[in-house]
Amino acid sequence: QDDPALFAAVWENVRNIQNYFNKLGGALTFLELLDWGNDEVQLNAIKALISMLRGENAAVEKSFESYFLNSHEEKLFLQIRSRMQGSINSIKERKLLISQIA
Repeated sequence: QDDPALFAAVWENVRNIQNYFNKLGGALTFLELLDWGNDEVQLNAIKALISMLRGENAAVEKSFESYFLNSHEEKLFLQIRSRMQGSINSIKERKLLISQIA
């Protein structure tokens, strides 16, 4: 971030990669990986989807918007909700254990 030209060049490369995956149907592929029973695959699919949306790439955002509006797909949202609930439960369990120890 100290060098604006370098920062701009890095984000241009990120956008190029995002656009490349977008043209290959990357979002759909990553969404399909959410159906795998493997927790690590699912987590990495979510990370890949988030990476595609970083940096306000209008072309990728439009693809996502079009996909979700036309498919009524909810896998991504259900997967994120499930992971958040799991984290909430884990935090509650840890707090309970800490309070029992103290």
